[in-house]
Amino acid sequence: MFPSGFWQGSCRSLKIYTVCSQAEAGWPFLLSWPVGMGKRFQGVYNLFHGQLRIFLSREEKTPGQEGIVISDLSDPVLDELLREQADELREDIVLLEGAGIF
Repeated sequence: MFPSGFWQGSCRSLKIYTVCSQAEAGWPFLLSWPVGMGKRFQGVYNLFHGQLRIFLSREEKTPGQEGIVISDLSDPVLDELLREQADELREDIVLLEGAGIF
């Protein structure tokens, strides 16, 4: 079910495994996926709508701006804003799609 090297003790791997296990147990399906955790938290990917909302710090916001919405995970802006977390997000979404979570 999981690609080789998946279990390397990473927090991401455990998070994805937990979600897959819960889905198999009949838990309601997942609608959003966090991008990063703790201080690395950047935003939330809406699995149902296929949109990423990146939150901005107070210093980055302009009046009336809530954040940045990206509708395509292949958008180069995603790489500029999230750096290595962009690839992590793409990998997570591929794994969730493959597991039939949404």
